[in-house]
Amino acid sequence: MVIPDYLQQAADARPEAIALLAADRPPLACAALQRRGDATIASLRGAGGGARDRGAVVLPNGPEMACAAV
Repeated sequence: MVIPDYLQQAADARPEAIALLAADRPPLACAALQRRGDATIASLRGAGGGARDRGAVVLPNGPEMACAAV
């Protein structure tokens, strides 16, 4: 299994469980992290990106970076 598979299992089993904590930010639940990751994938695919394409991510540490990595 890969990280997105584990995240999907967690979101299915306990959607409101806390997935991420970041300073000065509200906690992010498993289901919310899953939705944000899915939205990131949809955006990349909409821009023409595919599963084997490479890209770069430049973000500060925090929930946004985690969503991009998922």
